[in-house]
Amino acid sequence: MDLTSTTIMLATCVFFLVGLATLTGSLPAAILGAVGLGAGMVMTFKMLGPQAL
Repeated sequence: MDLTSTTIMLATCVFFLVGLATLTGSLPAAILGAVGLGAGMVMTFKMLGPQAL
């Protein structure tokens, strides 16, 4: 994974974490959601491969 993809993925997860924490009021649920989103993004990147981007 190159630096640009990693930065975009981390920024998306942080944005999702803050939004979910605000909506639910539960930091553990927000962290779990952000980790799940990050894992899904990594798996999608690995399945598609860098040539798909």
